[in-house]
Amino acid sequence: MATGVKYDSLWDEAHRSFDRGTLRVDHAPVDGDPRWGLSLVLLPPAHVADAVDAAAAEIGSLYDGTHQIYNAADLHLTVTSLEPYRDKVAQTTIEHYVDAVERARDRDCCRFG
Repeated sequence: MATGVKYDSLWDEAHRSFDRGTLRVDHAPVDGDPRWGLSLVLLPPAHVADAVDAAAAEIGSLYDGTHQIYNAADLHLTVTSLEPYRDKVAQTTIEHYVDAVERARDRDCCRFG
């Protein structure tokens, strides 16, 4: 099924569920909820993003209309939920994670390329 058709189908079903009163929505996060915790988003170096973008462009025609092909500007790695959700995250906690990422940046295990 083509990507656009698939999403249109999902959207239509959501509308029908809403009209029937059976639409299930996510609850608002509460303290300790593991789903919406503090996350880390890493962007690859430009040369890695460009290489992935070029490879995707080469094979993109094989998936025309069936998959969303992202470009270099969309590429990222998300490390979700470094810790559970909290209504307020202390600046010292954020600084702790920033410091840990900065220290890990030059290690072989943590390089993109």
